[in-house]
Amino acid sequence: MMHVHDVSLDVYRALRAFAGERPDHLATRTQRNKTKMERLERFLSERAVRAEGVNCKGVVEGDTKSLVQANLTERTQRATPEYDEYILRDAGTCSSFLQRYGFLTDSLTDTEKAFPLAYSILAYRDAAQVVFMLRTIYRPQNSYCIHVDKKSRGPFQDAMRAVSRCLPGVFMASRLIDVGWGGFSVLEPEIVCMQDLWNHSKTWRYFINLTGQEFPLKTNYELVKILRTYNGANDIHGFIPNGAFQRRWRHLLPAPHNVTVYAGAVQVTVSRAFVDFLLHDRVAQDFLNWTSRTRQPDENYFGTLNYNAQLRPPGGYRGSLAMKPPLSQIKPYLTRLKNWVQTSGHPCPGHMVRRQLCIFSVLDVPWLSTRPHLFANKFYYDYSRLALGCLAEDLFNRTRDQTLGRRDFDVSYYENLPYIKDKMTF
Repeated sequence: MMHVHDVSLDVYRALRAFAGERPDHLATRTQRNKTKMERLERFLSERAVRAEGVNCKGVVEGDTKSLVQANLTERTQRATPEYDEYILRDAGTCSSFLQRYGFLTDSLTDTEKAFPLAYSILAYRDAAQVVFMLRTIYRPQNSYCIHVDKKSRGPFQDAMRAVSRCLPGVFMASRLIDVGWGGFSVLEPEIVCMQDLWNHSKTWRYFINLTGQEFPLKTNYELVKILRTYNGANDIHGFIPNGAFQRRWRHLLPAPHNVTVYAGAVQVTVSRAFVDFLLHDRVAQDFLNWTSRTRQPDENYFGTLNYNAQLRPPGGYRGSLAMKPPLSQIKPYLTRLKNWVQTSGHPCPGHMVRRQLCIFSVLDVPWLSTRPHLFANKFYYDYSRLALGCLAEDLFNRTRDQTLGRRDFDVSYYENLPYIKDKMTF
């Protein structure tokens, strides 16, 4: 395809005139596009992201010297705590808050504007880390439901409310749940936010659920390109449960409508049509009521409703599933990247928490920046400060270049994913 910058303006005018467009109209449109690009370039330059004290370009590219220096800095120079009260204070004046924290309050490209996304963010601590993530994923055309654990500190809750008041499209969940591990209260905030998002906007196309300790690996432009390629397909983790998983619900069988219960992660990327199915289909509601009485229902709810073909779930998967582990032998799962060291085969240069889940450090950045996944988990703001900083700087640079037409994004890998090829259609 020919672009204005590929040929002289005189030749381009002649081509457009031959096609029926008057030269004066072409000149006006060309000038208007140039003015728009100049405005966006100024807008982005004022919000440039730079991680202090580290060569992030070298870190992303895997340069040994840059990685060694960054790792030393991350280990020896701990970040000054940014208390929830600081975020509450800063968000008291929205204009200065948006400027200081570098929020991108422009849709940037027509591609992004035409494909809004919806997010739930479940958080319970570290307002600064939540804001850091929100700044990176925020666009005004998107919708964001923030659920704060009901037992979180008052200053944290107040800070999240203040931040939400500063950003169009961001709002607090209509109901706050006291979340306790292992019970329905882990899943319930997702249901609350999906309903709130459904009521908030009729235009968003896909729903992604997050926690406050995750971070994007893709720009908003890249996410939109990927999800357009999905074309209604869902990316939901799922596998055939073994005996240990089945003990969580075996005493309650059979499940309603004789659905087969599958296991999987709670983090999902699903179409608006699938959210409609979850919220309003009678069978889906019956299953929700049933699974609320099981142990850890967040790890069977989405997968079960996505993989039972007889339920006709929009964007569901009709291909084969694996026994645990590992699911990835048959069907990739790209919604979330986690490094479970026992099964991933990838080392953990950071440190590990429960059941050997790796907390990412700056040494993980070269690996993270090449993964096809949409988001990564888990980061701690005080420990992963430079990792987050370098990922954010790289994402901003890609955003700038994509907005200004200097680079595009290749979706060929995503076009061939099994859950696109084996998407249920009715």
